[in-house]
Amino acid sequence: MLQSAVDGPVERTALHAALASFAGPAEVDGVVADLAGRGWLRTDGGPLSATDEGRAAHARLAAAVGAFRRAVADGLTEEEYARTVAGLARMVADLERALGR
Repeated sequence: MLQSAVDGPVERTALHAALASFAGPAEVDGVVADLAGRGWLRTDGGPLSATDEGRAAHARLAAAVGAFRRAVADGLTEEEYARTVAGLARMVADLERALGR
């Protein structure tokens, strides 16, 4: 969710729609409230937007995720990594279908 706000102001309804396959509106609003409580997200009645602190936190998190991905994928070719991610995405879709989501 922070990524969406870092990319530019986003309407709450657009965020709900974009994340509908992952979480319901109440869950999204709960995370929005948490991010706002951390001072990372501005929620002053208009579109949601990242604060300076939120953009800095996003940059730190993006660097950590990148380092983790490099460590996990060390030794895989780009093609092997892409096949692995595609296979995992199919597994998630199968699980969600089995759970009725």
